Amino acid sequence: MDIKKAIAYFKQIIPGEGPLIVDIPDDDQPFCLPFSEDISIFFLIDNGDNYTLVQNRDLERQNISPAQLFEIGINNLDNIRENEIEVSKHNETLIFSGNGNLEASLLLIPELWDIGLESFCPNGYVAAIPARDVLAVCDRNDSESISELREIIERVWPGGDHLLSKTLFVRENGRWTPSGEI
Repeated sequence: MDIKKAIAYFKQIIPGEGPLIVDIPDDDQPFCLPFSEDISIFFLIDNGDNYTLVQNRDLERQNISPAQLFEIGINNLDNIRENEIEVSKHNETLIFSGNGNLEASLLLIPELWDIGLESFCPNGYVAAIPARDVLAVCDRNDSESISELREIIERVWPGGDHLLSKTLFVRENGRWTPSGEI
């Protein structure tokens, strides 16, 4: 496994969801970083027809720090965005599509939000990421588009594949955080 090919990836976590049947040694557990209460950032290696999760032991074996892995994962995700993801506009909502696995994870690319798309959302961003392949974003002051984001979440949830979150996220001070109520 070449850890320099790792891609940052959102995955839903459900804290305290049932007992573990098997005790997995720490080295064999997937390496992840927290993002929100229900989502963590994992790191994938694309094997062509499947993905392998980066495990804790992989960092030590390849002498990579968590900060280095995060940077690698974001850079590789940004390369995928440039080559595989398209942005379209539906009313005043930006919709990301193309890869089918990583759209929601694009929230992790700071340059996309701090430099690339700020003119579309001059008052700040609100995002919906109900599943790994769904990313919809609108301006924070556009109540009609925020309602559209909520409708997207309701259409995807609960029957969607690879669900992430029913929460809307806002970008503040260079970070995405759960919105609470908008």
